Amino acid sequence: MTKLPPLFDIQRILPYIQADGLVLTPNNRLRSKILQAWGDYQQTQGVSVWATPRIQVIEHWFTQQWQQLQAQGHSATTQTIINGEQQRVIWESITADCGLMQVDAVAKQAANALTTLVRWNQPVNPQALDKDINPQLVEWIKHFQQRLKQLNTITAEESYRIIGEAFEQDQLSQESDIYLLGFDDLSPLYKEQLEKASVNLTTLASPNYTPKTLQRVEFDNSDAEMQAAAQWARTTVEQQADVRIGIIVPNLGQCRQQVERAFISEFEAHSFNPTTERYTLPFNFSAGTPLGDTPLIAATLQLLKLQEQRGRSQEWDTEYLVHCLLSPFWGNYTSELERRTALVSKLQSLGTFTISGDTLRYWAEKIESKLNSANENERRLFDYLNQFHQFSTSTINKGKHLPSRWIEIFLQQLDILQWPGERTPDSQEYQQTQLWYQLLESFAGLDSVLNAVDNNTAIQQLQSMANHMPFQAKVPDSPIQILGILEGAGLHFSHCWVMGLHQQVWPPAPSPNSLLPIRLQREHNMPHASSLRELAYAQSLTDNYRHCADTIIFSTPAHEDDGEQRLLASQLISDIPLTELTTQATDDGLENWYHSLQNSRDLELIDCADAPAFTGNQLVGGAGLFKSQAENPFDSFVKYRLGAPLPIDAVNGFSHIEKGHILHNGLAAIWQQLKNQESLLALSDTALAELITEQVNIAISDIKRHKPKHLSDPLCKIESERQSQLITQWLALEKKRPPFTVVAIEEARTITFNGMNINIRIDRVDQLQDGRYLIIDYKTGKSNINAWKGERPKEPQLPLYALTYSENVNEVKGISFAQINVADQHFKGLGDGDIASGINPIEKNKMGLPNTWESTIAHWQQKLDSLLNEFTQGDCRIEYLDEIAKTYAGDYLRINRFHEAEAIEKYHNASQNKQKEINSI
Repeated sequence: MTKLPPLFDIQRILPYIQADGLVLTPNNRLRSKILQAWGDYQQTQGVSVWATPRIQVIEHWFTQQWQQLQAQGHSATTQTIINGEQQRVIWESITADCGLMQVDAVAKQAANALTTLVRWNQPVNPQALDKDINPQLVEWIKHFQQRLKQLNTITAEESYRIIGEAFEQDQLSQESDIYLLGFDDLSPLYKEQLEKASVNLTTLASPNYTPKTLQRVEFDNSDAEMQAAAQWARTTVEQQADVRIGIIVPNLGQCRQQVERAFISEFEAHSFNPTTERYTLPFNFSAGTPLGDTPLIAATLQLLKLQEQRGRSQEWDTEYLVHCLLSPFWGNYTSELERRTALVSKLQSLGTFTISGDTLRYWAEKIESKLNSANENERRLFDYLNQFHQFSTSTINKGKHLPSRWIEIFLQQLDILQWPGERTPDSQEYQQTQLWYQLLESFAGLDSVLNAVDNNTAIQQLQSMANHMPFQAKVPDSPIQILGILEGAGLHFSHCWVMGLHQQVWPPAPSPNSLLPIRLQREHNMPHASSLRELAYAQSLTDNYRHCADTIIFSTPAHEDDGEQRLLASQLISDIPLTELTTQATDDGLENWYHSLQNSRDLELIDCADAPAFTGNQLVGGAGLFKSQAENPFDSFVKYRLGAPLPIDAVNGFSHIEKGHILHNGLAAIWQQLKNQESLLALSDTALAELITEQVNIAISDIKRHKPKHLSDPLCKIESERQSQLITQWLALEKKRPPFTVVAIEEARTITFNGMNINIRIDRVDQLQDGRYLIIDYKTGKSNINAWKGERPKEPQLPLYALTYSENVNEVKGISFAQINVADQHFKGLGDGDIASGINPIEKNKMGLPNTWESTIAHWQQKLDSLLNEFTQGDCRIEYLDEIAKTYAGDYLRINRFHEAEAIEKYHNASQNKQKEINSI
């Protein structure tokens, strides 16, 4: 592998290093690049061992001076320097009663205001503060200083003053020369203390290389700009072996994912394949991601939040619980996946927004017993949940503890769940795990400022710390460095592309601290205080990048991403002539990968319309199987052969299914008492109303028992009144029918049809005066008897019941929907002769059915035989009966790829035609 040239020109500071001068940098990135360049230089000189030059990050250098004072027993160093997270906690506690919702944002502004005042050498004693400073901020500063005094701590800025005084008093040896490298802005406090620490303080000028190529280009939008930069970088690397490319992105922290996707699609398009394992990409990013956003740590924090329950009745958000159950970062994910997905499917089928701990463990145990593992020594999913429940409801989790004690509790909880799982972590996950333990160590440091807190507060603070801690994966050096606007300052590249410099973002708009007077900030030239300051800041950085490489490109998008607003190039680069990109990519990385996929295999269109035949004799799904097979055979196969029913969406209040159950169960209970129409007619209106209300309330109570927190008493009362009114209206219609007796109510039975056993449940069967039967199916939605006609009946359950209810099919006189809703209440059916209003005589039907009942029964027998035979023989064509069936197919459309069928067919035909042309040559 070709050794990459250094990113820093060591000749710039070589005399200062050789003179043993102290060089201070603003960040560790620049320091590490200088040290790398120094090592390369030593090797070119034939030296194999060399001393490390005195290159220090400015804050680290101050820390070293503080430690030296401590070693000397300096009286001021008995105080502890408070860290950033400790300050954040104190500021949030002080500003908690500010009356604003975003306390963390207010606390951050207040902390920044005080830090700015100190760094710009402004008085911070509450009595000496500027008279125009917000009185609320004055009060907060007073409380903050009192809190520091109570804790015997000081801020880092205060320690810098003590260090400066120690240099003045010769308690620390003064440096002969200190050189500042890479600083675009140095606060008065830093400068003052460094002047005390040195005889000579020198700010090194930015490099002033004359580029061979300097151009400005424009693209339609930011996506096109990023893609062009990626293509340019790839082409440059391919054409030159020893390049150093800098991609400078001013707002890299906000658009990292967008930039990363553009570069991945160009350099490593195959990584988009879901089966590709994660690996180190061939370019480096300076911007990390919050540790709390990484998959491993985000999942870990989710697992800890499970502990927030406060007793057996506490419920979790269903979606949140599903994420936890499907996380690979606990237990033995691979061996438990079948049980976990089965549990998730069951929990989602409950149709509730939250799940209680009791419900979770109940269904976990049921599923464990059904999917019992052959390995008796294997830990069961229920065991995890049960042990976790015992731990989370123990006394230890109900009190308040110091953060250090909460760490012990959190680790116990994660140990119960076998975190981070039995799978082998990849390199990045391993690094995240190590950083997690550093995070816990920092969390323990909050003992002095947070005191004893409850579980919720402890997890919130840990989450906040994880969100503030950056994660930057350790990766090998790369010829391509993607950097923020500050991270690239001071580095030297062979090629550099600076993107996104349009007028709306460059120079940046002023953003002064809202808690400090604008006048004060402008007078002392504080950060982001004025347009002039931002202009000077932007001008300095822009000049740096104009001279940082041999080839330099500045680019801008011409429009916002929505394409509406026209964007103009920043005035700081508008003097550079606008040109076309001189180096264009010869091809597209992502497109190349797609072509390689196509060329690497012979794609064959496989007809999947025939699945293996069903070999059992017990079918699942009941009459719904016939309905599903009629609407689309493939969906029926997925649902009843593969066991993948559509999920049930959670709803507020009663779902449509639950409302249907109330009606069914209420009517069932009423007819179980009445038995026949005669009893119905004998009841007074008052008695009937009481009976209806009683049975409806019982039905509602049964549902409420399963989700008590989701159904309030007022909501249940409204639903009771609605259902009672519907049933009252329906029973008024039943009174007008010819006499009948109800002989079956919600009757579950196993029938044999075409040699197959099928479990069904019939809503109701009435026996008429002549002894024959009418089968009724309650419908709260719309119903249509036209669904019984044709080669593939859409609603085959009632015809199926008519065929199988009695050995003598002629004993069934008719079938009917009982349409019960606010808009429509009447029978909709077919029968042998006049039965009741709304039940049409078969001889008068205009549906294309035979005109006798016996012939119609035979017709249905034939059609249902055909549907069942299709199913058992494995017919799984993708062929929807009509547009309505397709509309209600839901997620099955994603599985059967119905909408892709035409495109797949065209691609297959084109491939065949191309192959024929090749064969003919």
